[in-house]
Amino acid sequence: MNRKLLILVSILLVCLPLSAQTTQDSLTLDWGATVNYGSFGQRTVLVNDTLWHFGGRFFYGTPFGAESYDQSFVEYRALANSYWTTDATTTLYRFYGNAHVQDEMIYLLGGRGADSTAVERFEPASRSINLMTPMPAQHSNAGSALHNGKIYMIAGSDEVSYSSRVDIYDIASNTWSTGTDHPIAAQTEAVVHGDMIYTMGGFDGTIRNEIHVYDIVNDSWTSIGSMPYPTSAHRMAVYNDYIYIIGDYAEVDRLMRYSIGDASWIEYESNFIGRRHSSTVIADNKLYIIAGNSRENGYWQYYNLSQSIDLSGVVSVASQGLKLPTVKSLAQNYPNPFNPTTSIRFFLPASGLIKLTVFDLKGQRIRQLSEGTFGLGDHEIQWDGMNDSGHALPSGQYMYSLETPDGIQSKKMILLR
Repeated sequence: MNRKLLILVSILLVCLPLSAQTTQDSLTLDWGATVNYGSFGQRTVLVNDTLWHFGGRFFYGTPFGAESYDQSFVEYRALANSYWTTDATTTLYRFYGNAHVQDEMIYLLGGRGADSTAVERFEPASRSINLMTPMPAQHSNAGSALHNGKIYMIAGSDEVSYSSRVDIYDIASNTWSTGTDHPIAAQTEAVVHGDMIYTMGGFDGTIRNEIHVYDIVNDSWTSIGSMPYPTSAHRMAVYNDYIYIIGDYAEVDRLMRYSIGDASWIEYESNFIGRRHSSTVIADNKLYIIAGNSRENGYWQYYNLSQSIDLSGVVSVASQGLKLPTVKSLAQNYPNPFNPTTSIRFFLPASGLIKLTVFDLKGQRIRQLSEGTFGLGDHEIQWDGMNDSGHALPSGQYMYSLETPDGIQSKKMILLR
């Protein structure tokens, strides 16, 4: 096999559809204190050392004499405690909404309920609630993310149709602006990582599996592939360079992890009690999964249980016995996605000739980054998103390949303009 064909085969192997690239692993969740009311479509956030649990929908119980369709109930738990407390404060009735924390204030917005465009600011210390500038449109079952004092409300639905709107709330000025529409009008879920917002899956009458990335700085969307399975009614949480996907409408016990660095997936076998529309929050390196619902044997189940995962102790694909390359090691570029530059690192166990090249997904050379003799050890080379002619390349997926006399390694990277 000649060198050009070998490089092309290496690239094609890496570029197989993401839905085929999953690895199985096992994971054991810990049990935690149950919330007082089983519900679904709620949100949980962390303020200092206390978890706050808001909203949701349930069909039994009227604490404090308030009907559940009039108000939503607030529960909290200090991390040091083994119990949840139902607060006397209630908020507007809200489910399938969103919650974010800025300067120890909790902002409740989105969803369905008493006032579908209302924005509430809840102060935990005083239990006071203030109504802020309402949203310009309804976002139910929407993705959302907080970045640099702004809350991004992404897609979702209103009472009659699905939406692709992106509305941006500036907390400091209490004003709204609009961003570039989400590529799909659908209910979805989102997390923020660096200056990028990731949306995955969702529902628009059919269950979706697309992954899109929003470049906050440039107000632009890019499609970067798909999930292993169509997924909806799920929750997402980001920890370091990984995104965890929890639950699904149909496969309620689904638990997966996506690597932002190399777009790989791990699907976990676990003791997770399958749920849809749960809430998630990360505190002290633990991912908490709280409440939610499911339909078992024709009956709806509403859960008040809580499980958690100690993310600092999770060992990826331990059950597979995978080994790092011993001849040479090509690392995932960082940052990824990137704009305008990224760093590519590799390790050589001995000095020798190398060639580091950037290709498009058709195997055509874009840029020769380096060629020559390198010594033993770690090396780092930057790419500025330019081709060999010095022209800036458009947003998209590219490959970089490290070639030595021992063979070729290739990885995928994403340029976002």
